[in-house]
Amino acid sequence: MISTLVKNLLDLLDSEGIAYCHWKSNAALDRSADGRNDLDLLIERSDAEKFKHCVFSLGFKHAQAPYGPARIPGIDDFLAFDFELERFIHAQAHYCLVLGHDTTKNYRLPVERAFLASRTQDKQYGFPIPSPEWELVVFCFRMILKYSWISAALTSRYQLPPNALNELEYLKNRVKPETINQILVDHFPYVDKTLFDYCLHTIEPGSSKTQWGLARYRLRLALDCASLRGPLHTTLLGMWRHLANAIRLRSGIGALKRNPMEGGIVIAIMGDSPETQNLIVELKKWLKQAYQVQIISTQIPKMESLSSAEDNKKSPNKLLSAFENNLLSRIYRDAILYRRMRNTRRLAGKGVIVLLDGEGISQFASKGKSLPPKTASLDDKPGDRIMDQIQSYYDEKGITPDLVIVHKRNIEVSSNIPLKKSGEKQHITQPPATYLEVNADALLYAKKFIWNNL
Repeated sequence: MISTLVKNLLDLLDSEGIAYCHWKSNAALDRSADGRNDLDLLIERSDAEKFKHCVFSLGFKHAQAPYGPARIPGIDDFLAFDFELERFIHAQAHYCLVLGHDTTKNYRLPVERAFLASRTQDKQYGFPIPSPEWELVVFCFRMILKYSWISAALTSRYQLPPNALNELEYLKNRVKPETINQILVDHFPYVDKTLFDYCLHTIEPGSSKTQWGLARYRLRLALDCASLRGPLHTTLLGMWRHLANAIRLRSGIGALKRNPMEGGIVIAIMGDSPETQNLIVELKKWLKQAYQVQIISTQIPKMESLSSAEDNKKSPNKLLSAFENNLLSRIYRDAILYRRMRNTRRLAGKGVIVLLDGEGISQFASKGKSLPPKTASLDDKPGDRIMDQIQSYYDEKGITPDLVIVHKRNIEVSSNIPLKKSGEKQHITQPPATYLEVNADALLYAKKFIWNNL
């Protein structure tokens, strides 16, 4: 089965005459066709702009890794969501062949045009794929450079995983040895046939750690002219990033996700019912598959009273009045809420998608109090009055969400909104780009609304 979105992308790229191919993992094209695997597309460099125009026209969003080894020059990430399959489609555009360990990606093979020239059309799914000889040569280099001695030492694993072994067997059954020899002579004169055969034998089951280390050492020497960093720099960088990844996984942070290329976004979700909380949880679970996402709540716990009736009897001179208790409680609430709002915008400024749980603000709006003054009109629609009250609150804090989702069934808006006083200080903030009113079971509508405005 092929995703409609993937099929539309392939048809559009073919109609535009873009030179491209699905350059790796072609033994599992079925997984790429339905979005379970990434679409690893090698694109002719001169067609890069046309390719971007095609993916944007189909609703893909440009994404980038926040920092570190996942952000590689010459590689672009595009994400789309297939609402039929309920799955993210990740198209990764490679404008150059970059290989190496996941933490360093230290080698660039300048053979993209010859690689693309060997492509043929896959009959089952329609992907252009390279010749099996070209794919096997690059696969062998990839595997030797990818599984380093550091990985073996830290994970006690130096054999290929089952999916890579299946790919190796798939390619070996389709290649012609004389064609491989010609590729090495024409495009890799610095890698002789003996070294290639040794590397190919190494990635097969049953090889020792010593054989893996020697094959990697010899191949790195041969590909030194294609390296991006020196061997010492690469080794130290790999060790540091291994350690950072281990700390991240041990601490429960998890693997780094991507951010929208256009920057982070603040999505306020208003409502004070259990359905609203479920919506927030489901939206985070959905977005977290592809992006960095964080929830920030505006619900502030009440501060316990600083005095009690029994304490009043014991030492009446040392106790706070009810007015003072209420004043301190409000200062406490506003200070915490301000810090959370500030943190919201800081996270969005770093590229994170922030889901702002507006339960606290929704409660203020439903009661018609504790809100800054905002001009109201009797002709306003209920949704407009909701947005007026919400916007007033955010203006007061100097924070404005980019998108607002309102559970209209769960919010009753007070028509008694005091008029704005003349001379009152106002923060200069932009209004929300747009907002959506949904009912309690409108997860699909909320997803489409967010994706269209992301």
